[in-house]
Amino acid sequence: MSQEQDPRFAELSSHPVYPEIRGVVASYIHASIANPAATQPEQWNVSALPTTEKAKGRRRLLTLNCGGLETLYVTELQQEGGIAVEITINIDAPDGWSDERLALEAAGVWTRCPDYRTARVWSWNLDLAALLEDDIDFDALLQDQDFDYLAAQLTGTLMRRQSPYTRYHCAALANDLLAEVEEIRREEADEQTPAS
Repeated sequence: MSQEQDPRFAELSSHPVYPEIRGVVASYIHASIANPAATQPEQWNVSALPTTEKAKGRRRLLTLNCGGLETLYVTELQQEGGIAVEITINIDAPDGWSDERLALEAAGVWTRCPDYRTARVWSWNLDLAALLEDDIDFDALLQDQDFDYLAAQLTGTLMRRQSPYTRYHCAALANDLLAEVEEIRREEADEQTPAS
């Protein structure tokens, strides 16, 4: 099936905030997944509009798995005033931090330590609007921990094993996200190139 023929990707890409979701997810891939083009779909994969956690008033827009664990997922929540979009990112839990210390709450974000069998993770639930408006004080919440480093630590560990979710991989979505990753790389290279 070609990109243009994938109905789930077509529906997702027409979502009103898909460009913003695309940018956040591509930034995550760029920061945390080594050689993403060569390692998908066997070590990481992404699904469009999966049926996971489907319930009245909420639907999963996309799920990104590394190895056997979802490391990022995007959920649409129906609210009285319209929709809200929440992005959940699982990162490595810092050594020595208790579950209580990992449970934080601030404007636009709440964290927890979910019960996964495969890894101890620090799960960040982020309101997309607050994230895009830079309303989340990551430095205060992270207390000298580096978000991208912890994300890369988790994905690197998980990607040592092949993902059992390859059959759900949406190649059209992955290709679109990887195109955005390449754009991020080009922009970074341009910023580092001295002006003549």
